[in-house]
Amino acid sequence: MTKAIDFSFGCHYGDYSGVIFYGPPTDGFWLDRLEISDRFIDPLFLGMLGKASRERMPRLASEWNMLEGWATVGGTRVPVRPEDATEFISALAKLGPADVAEHCEGCTVEECLSCAAVVREFVGSRLAREVHLFIEDC
Repeated sequence: MTKAIDFSFGCHYGDYSGVIFYGPPTDGFWLDRLEISDRFIDPLFLGMLGKASRERMPRLASEWNMLEGWATVGGTRVPVRPEDATEFISALAKLGPADVAEHCEGCTVEECLSCAAVVREFVGSRLAREVHLFIEDC
């Protein structure tokens, strides 16, 4: 039996921030959400940065790295364009153990790549349903 991993922030001492992906609100409530701790999302973004010399860096990772766009408005849900979401999940799918290993602090490489799969599924399913997607830096 496999133990489920909680990728959200606030589960461990000192783990107070991260990123939240949202689907569209339901009756004014943001129930469709996926919280990802910095412990997991940072190695994924950093892995994408490492590949940036060989491949185009996704806009979401670039803005995180440069503290631009969505990454500058903490506590605010920012819409994600479908093409940016597609580019992001494509980059996540290309990450391997060697891309994230040096950046994993507080998590294992396997946990980090499992997190990438969860994010790909969440974002990809919203794209497939053609609903709005949002991101928030917390």
